[in-house]
Amino acid sequence: MRKQNRQSLLSLITVVFTLIFCAPLHAMGGASSKTIDSKRHALVIGNSAYAHTSPLDNPAKDARLIAAALENADFNVRLHTDLTQKQMKRAMRDFSRNLRSIGPKAVSLIYFAGHGTQVAGRNYLVPVDANIEIEQDVSIETLAVDEMLGQMEAIDGALSIIILDACRNNPYKRGYRSSVRGLASLKAVKGSIVAYSTAPGTVASDGVGANSPYATALDKYLRVGGLSIEKMFKNVRVEVDRVTKGLQTPWEESSLFGDFVFLPGQASSSQNRSGPSSNNKTSAGDTRLAAETAFWNTVKDSDNPATVESYLRTFPSGLFAPLAKLKLATQKAKRQKDLELIKQGRVSALVAARSNKAKRHRPRPRSSKEDCLSFYRTDGQDLYCASSVLQAQKGNKYGVASLLDDSNFTAWFEGDRGIGIGQWILVDFGELRTLRKITVKNGYNKKKSLYYSNSRVRTLSLIFSGGQTRRSLVLKDQPGRQSFQIPGKIKARWVQLKIQSVIKGKKYSDTGLNELRVFTSPVAN
Repeated sequence: MRKQNRQSLLSLITVVFTLIFCAPLHAMGGASSKTIDSKRHALVIGNSAYAHTSPLDNPAKDARLIAAALENADFNVRLHTDLTQKQMKRAMRDFSRNLRSIGPKAVSLIYFAGHGTQVAGRNYLVPVDANIEIEQDVSIETLAVDEMLGQMEAIDGALSIIILDACRNNPYKRGYRSSVRGLASLKAVKGSIVAYSTAPGTVASDGVGANSPYATALDKYLRVGGLSIEKMFKNVRVEVDRVTKGLQTPWEESSLFGDFVFLPGQASSSQNRSGPSSNNKTSAGDTRLAAETAFWNTVKDSDNPATVESYLRTFPSGLFAPLAKLKLATQKAKRQKDLELIKQGRVSALVAARSNKAKRHRPRPRSSKEDCLSFYRTDGQDLYCASSVLQAQKGNKYGVASLLDDSNFTAWFEGDRGIGIGQWILVDFGELRTLRKITVKNGYNKKKSLYYSNSRVRTLSLIFSGGQTRRSLVLKDQPGRQSFQIPGKIKARWVQLKIQSVIKGKKYSDTGLNELRVFTSPVAN
């Protein structure tokens, strides 16, 4: 889209896109069209019942929550849930037609909750019927954000707000050439504000409550009277950063000139200190710096080069970029020195160079048949490895990637000639981490008949890098996700989950797992 068109489009419309990207929603159709203020209009879409990837709990509920808050702020709200690609296009078309009929100075708002993704720096919204297997499918199966906005270019509106609640981890990453997470940055043009639920290129939390952390905070401050739009978003940012303990920091880019409040009321001068009448460049700069500082605080104490590289990819010319580059060079030099010592057989010198804490942690087990894949968490990356993998059959692959793709249509199967006892999954954190919980989907969850046809895991033993062996995890013999808390604040560089016993399948002896995820947190200093 040409720059001139984007300027006319974004200065006309208030668009709030909440892309709960890696999060499917629950079905609920219908639209609310009660006219409250002819100059305030909102389109709210929540996609949940995805046909080709596993569902998430919160996005549909988030859409309903925000729709109610907007109605409270005198918006005429059209609420839709679980839309196909055709239905999403029609909803956008009808909404834009309605705005054209209203005339100039209409304040418009679009809120989208559902899966989203980016390819080559371009953002896409995912309808419930999208079937994405490879990266090239994205442009065919989804709706490009810039194309959706292009429908509004003929509307003479007063204000433009774009909010992107981007992404729980990309559910389609298995077919992607790159490992880019979250959404790409969308630059705010004159008369607009672009808000993200988290920093561009990072992921947002779906949360464990009734709504996501971002939607909860947004609902809260949309209902506070007298707040300027900038102050409202700042309050949301502070709230989400606090609730997620710094793991998620909302972010905005603003080019607003006018004043706007969602609800009338009185606010103290300190509350509106960063209001729209203040210098927008300063406000946007403060927002960017806050997001960058929060990101840097999550990586500055890490021993894993991947975490520092993630900062530099997001903020290549950032305030902390010189420090990050120096830290990265030091880490790489240390690792190279360690490798040279190992090659020279001077293992004792390597061990002596490490701290007493590091001495207690053993090298991870390896297998000549192992299959490994890097998985990016919010503050770094883990390496998931399987001791063996069943050979591909009829185009189906059974590698370790199947444990991480959030799909019931894929599963890891061990490649042992027996029934899988002794085979293992290992997660290498690349640094010392505190274990929190493990989630597992037993067997092959594609359909019930396949679940019982293949062998399933009965018990898994947990072995940690420090030599601790915990009692076995006893898995339920049923489809669906099972969660196991790890008590005792165990610290480890890796954890191995070894199959101790299995439940034999009715037809096949191969033992599989649909999902296995290990959740950790940074070790407190």
